[in-house]
Amino acid sequence: MANYVIANHVSIAKSTYKNNANIVSVDLNNIEWNANDMTEAFSECYNLERVYVSWNKPISIDNNIFDKDKTTNKIQISLYVPQGKTEIYENADGWKNFYDIQEWDPSTPPTPEIEGDVNHDGVVDVADITATAGIILNNAKQEQEIGE
Repeated sequence: MANYVIANHVSIAKSTYKNNANIVSVDLNNIEWNANDMTEAFSECYNLERVYVSWNKPISIDNNIFDKDKTTNKIQISLYVPQGKTEIYENADGWKNFYDIQEWDPSTPPTPEIEGDVNHDGVVDVADITATAGIILNNAKQEQEIGE
């Protein structure tokens, strides 16, 4: 699973990332935004948990860019918006469909929370196993030194 930062000036078209099970979070701040062409761009991305935007004023989006829960009619993804802009997004078409809107500081990169990503590089891999072993061995060494 991965955190996607869309490169500068990339255009996203209809269904671009549809059904991509690898996306956990996405930073939409740098894209060429044409909401009319983005229908279902992130639909069926069932592991998508977080979307980050840094626009002070919400841009127009199609209601079908992200999947909605059929019973609540809400998008079951956390939306992170600039500090002080929650109310604007809660009332903006398309954006108000997110069940969870939180504030963040766009001057700091999003910090992904991936289970097992011990070294916080956005990927769970051998480096995380090595880091975990180092933590365990270091703790065991400290306990041994205390017991001596």
